[in-house]
Amino acid sequence: MKVRQKFKNIETKLDQFNVRINEFYCEELALIFDLQSCLIIAKSIIISALERNEISGAYQRIDFPDLDPNCKYNCLVKNGG
Repeated sequence: MKVRQKFKNIETKLDQFNVRINEFYCEELALIFDLQSCLIIAKSIIISALERNEISGAYQRIDFPDLDPNCKYNCLVKNGG
């Protein structure tokens, strides 16, 4: 299953949550907003990472092992031996 479809499935499930709100209790509303925010952030990070076709900075991809020669901000740090 593709990443975008997985996110769509999660968003559909999130829309189906039954949030109870009354004048004394709205914690579920705050939690659902927090969950929605986390999903937006995760989606933006993952989709951005998948769209990259080069190594730039600390971000690396096995399927694109070379630095982008057109990027003037490349910085490769090797961790470990």
